[in-house]
Amino acid sequence: MKAISINDGWIDTRFDECTQIANGQVSPLDDDFKNLPHIGPENIERESGRIHGVQTARELGLQSGKYYFDENALVYSKIRPNLNKVCRPQFKGICSADAYPIWAKENVDIKYLHHFMLSPAFLSQAIVVSLRTGMPKINRADLNKIRIPLPPLPEQKKIAEILGACDEAIEAQERLIALKQQRKKGLMQQLLTGKTRFPQFAGKPWREVKIDSLLREVKRPVEWNDSERYQLLSLRRRSGGPFARESLLGSQIKTKTLKKVHAGDFLIAKMQVTHGALGMVTRDFDGWKVSDSYICLVPRNPESFDIRFFNYLSQNRYIWHLAYVSSYGVAIEKMTFVLKHFMKKEIRIPPTKEETSTIADCLDAANEEITLQQQKLEQLKQQKKALMQQLLTGKVRVKV
Repeated sequence: MKAISINDGWIDTRFDECTQIANGQVSPLDDDFKNLPHIGPENIERESGRIHGVQTARELGLQSGKYYFDENALVYSKIRPNLNKVCRPQFKGICSADAYPIWAKENVDIKYLHHFMLSPAFLSQAIVVSLRTGMPKINRADLNKIRIPLPPLPEQKKIAEILGACDEAIEAQERLIALKQQRKKGLMQQLLTGKTRFPQFAGKPWREVKIDSLLREVKRPVEWNDSERYQLLSLRRRSGGPFARESLLGSQIKTKTLKKVHAGDFLIAKMQVTHGALGMVTRDFDGWKVSDSYICLVPRNPESFDIRFFNYLSQNRYIWHLAYVSSYGVAIEKMTFVLKHFMKKEIRIPPTKEETSTIADCLDAANEEITLQQQKLEQLKQQKKALMQQLLTGKVRVKV
C-alpha cells in the first residue's frame, strides 16, 4: 500500500516503507563480534528505552546466532510487545535473535522513529498484531505493516528535539529522586544506630531492650458476613510497606479468619517474613483487613515508645534480620516464623520517646520530600505522553 497524504505534508505510511529491518545473523564466536556488546530484551528498559547491564558476547559465553547493528540502528524487542522495549544504542554491537535491529531510510529521522516506536500509537498497533499469532511476539511481516504518520524531515527533527527535551527533564528528575533516596538512606544509617544524635538528646546513652517490652500482639477478629465486601491488605517484600491486595465479597474469600488493622499497626507476614514482608500500616489502610497469616503488633505503652522508629528499623533491614533468625526450616520458601522467639530479640533504642519521635519525624520529612518529587516525575511522564499523542499524529504542528 502506498503512503497516503493526511495533513499538509504529512503522510500515512507503512513501517517497511520508511525503515529497514536486519536480515541474516552473525556468530558471536567470530573474532569480529565476540568482543562487541550484546543487547537482549532484558537489557532494555520498558517505555523509556534506556539500556542497562550490557556485557560482551564473550563475557556472556554466547554461541547461537545474533543480529549485528551499528551506531545508526534502533534495537526493538519482538518478545512481549506490550512491554514496548526499543532502544537507540549509538554504538556497534550484536543483539539477541529475540530483537530486531532497525534502520531509518533517508526520509526518516532516527530520533523521530525512536520516539514514535515508544509512543502509545505504535504500542497499540504492535499489541494488536502480536495477538493474532497466539504468542506474545511480533513477527517481521506484522511489524512491517504498522502504520506511521510521517511529517516532512525538518518537522520530524523538531518533534524529536521537543520530546528529547522531555526525556532530559524526566532523567534529571529521576537523578534528583535517587539523590534524595540516597540521602535518606544515609540518615537512616546514622540516626537509627545512634551514630548521629540531635543536640538536645546528646549525653544520654541508648539502651538495649527486648522487643516484647516494647510491643505486643493484638488480634481483632472480623465478624463474618458472606454478603459484606472486605478490603484486603498485603505487604510488599523487602520492607516495601503495605499495598491494596483486592476487594472481595465474603463469599469469595476462602479463609474465614480475617483480622482488622489500624494505622500504626506493625504487620509481619508469617509466610513471607524471610523475604522482608513486614511493615507499618499507613493511614490510607486504616480499618482494612488481613488474613490470619499476618501478625499484628502495637506498642505496649504508646506514651513511652514511638512505633514509627521500629518501622524505620525494619526498613533498614535490622528488624527483617531478627525476623529471619526467628524462623526455622530447611528451605527458605518454607521457613516458619516463631513470634515468641522474635519477641525475645534485643534491639537498641534511644532512652526517651521524644528522641524516637524526633528521629521518626526527620525520616518522615525525607519520605514526604521523596513522594513529592515522585509525583513531579509522574507529571513529567504524563506530560510527555500527552505531547507524543499530539505531536506524533499531526494533531498539533510545530514551527520549523
